[in-house]
Amino acid sequence: MENDDGEPALNLKLLERVNELYRAALDEAPRAREWLARKGVTDARAVERFGIGFAPGTLKEVLPRDGSVRKELRGLGLLEGPGRGRETLAGCIVVPLLDAMGKIVELVGYPLG
Repeated sequence: MENDDGEPALNLKLLERVNELYRAALDEAPRAREWLARKGVTDARAVERFGIGFAPGTLKEVLPRDGSVRKELRGLGLLEGPGRGRETLAGCIVVPLLDAMGKIVELVGYPLG
């Protein structure tokens, strides 16, 4: 099954799921919340509205052992390298990019450095 752009629907669902994990991780990341505050992002409603999250680098630990999910994540650019791969957004504030219908089409990371 494909979406309107010809992309597999699984990719969209997987992006949504990963973003949910990153959004939840922001609550447990004081350093990330401090970074946002220094940038002037202090309104919790804005963080929620824009779907801002934090990639703590634990994505591989919560993934199923199913290699097809890892392959999909590599295709989305969220994992790279051989074997279990490296999480490309680890240590980043993550903001989803949405299409006109409000569906996540990509995740963008901003390093805390």
